[in-house]
Amino acid sequence: RLQMTETSTTTPPAPPARNNKSAQLPKTGMAVVRAVLSGDTVVLANMNSAPDGSTPSALFTLSNLNAPRLGTARLGTVDDPHAHPSRVWLAEFLIGKTVKFECHRSTPDRYYGCLYAQPRTPQEKPINVAVESASLGHSTVKPFKGAGGNAAQPEEELVTELEAAQATAKAAGLGLWSGAGLVRQQKQAGEQFNVSELVAWSGGRQISVMIEHCFDGTRYRCSVLEDGPYAHSSFTLQLAGVQSPRVADAYGGHAKHFVDLRILNRQLSVTFVGSLPSASQPPAVAVLHHPRGNIGVELLKAGLAMVSERTARMLGPTDVVSYRQAEAAAKGQKVNMWRTYVKPTIEGVAETNGSVVEVVTGDTLLILPTGVKYDGDSKLLKVSLASIRSPRLGNERTRKPDEPYAYECKDRLRQMVVGKQCKVTVDYEREIPYGPAGPDGTQKAEKRKFATVLVGNRGDVGEVLVS
Repeated sequence: RLQMTETSTTTPPAPPARNNKSAQLPKTGMAVVRAVLSGDTVVLANMNSAPDGSTPSALFTLSNLNAPRLGTARLGTVDDPHAHPSRVWLAEFLIGKTVKFECHRSTPDRYYGCLYAQPRTPQEKPINVAVESASLGHSTVKPFKGAGGNAAQPEEELVTELEAAQATAKAAGLGLWSGAGLVRQQKQAGEQFNVSELVAWSGGRQISVMIEHCFDGTRYRCSVLEDGPYAHSSFTLQLAGVQSPRVADAYGGHAKHFVDLRILNRQLSVTFVGSLPSASQPPAVAVLHHPRGNIGVELLKAGLAMVSERTARMLGPTDVVSYRQAEAAAKGQKVNMWRTYVKPTIEGVAETNGSVVEVVTGDTLLILPTGVKYDGDSKLLKVSLASIRSPRLGNERTRKPDEPYAYECKDRLRQMVVGKQCKVTVDYEREIPYGPAGPDGTQKAEKRKFATVLVGNRGDVGEVLVS
């Protein structure tokens, strides 16, 4: 077991470890609030994960306090009045922050005691979280009936302070004492609504959500925080453009720990880009907006995820560039899941000069190498621009329309390169499937070269198109 940062040598009897993620708490110490389960219960954790990616953690409930109970859509239970605002307040106040804890007693599955948050100014004392909650009307004081077993008698001053704080909230009509406590009408994706309907309702705008649970580094359970037909609806979100290992796989635990510390129980916004087909509950695919950056890109930089071609296609052409650059950087530095990565060898020459014969799409060219006599298309080199994706042209046979600016992109590239000398540096190769799937479900594939193409004084034509 890993212990939290200890500030006292006296340790109360600890709950037995149920798995390798259980943590033994000393009587007092410092820890990080990893999750907020209700208005009076949190999960305390070490800041650093164990070598296997697990995060030692402990369930901690505030002593002498009762927060309203949350309902669960899956079980068909409803909230107590004000349960949701109580939890949201505690999450905003504590999530991801370092707190001081004092353990009064423990049971087989949790600890009970006090939490102290950082003071607002250096001159003030640390904030007693229970007192702060009671003073704002987010919880009620639980009468103390004496301690038994391994419980320690809480200080009388604390109980008196809690009751005084509750009296203040009552007099001001705050929170639970306002007489108008919120009770959520929860909906479950796949049961009360389809994810595709939620995606269509969003209309491409950013939607405020709370991250309720992280299944792994790139799949989360979320609830909608905005008013409207999907208020408090629960759904599964797949992060667009990236895929992390499952928790049981190598570095899957590290990826989950990475996102737990940054997004779990936080109010963030998402932009839906589509949904994935699934036999049961299809996840919504979305970009998650974080005040400090793009979580998908940060996972790629840390070597805890790879670019997902399946969902990267749902992103805009310019958005994918940062994803591929982040993945390439992690591969080059051999970070985490890329620690044994070996750059694939490229068939044929890595660099060549030639003239551009044809522009196939906004990112794919046919090039005749210098010194090669043209006597058929077999002599042409088919190259796609590395690390970018142009808007796709439509298909008359399937009646699929052009993506916006597909024609303009192809025409701009044609004006820049057709008939001109170029230098081609192959960066990587990839199997590109084409044609209908066979009886066994497989498709034919061609090995396509992806390269940096330089033309005259313009430099990298891919950069020109992006800019």
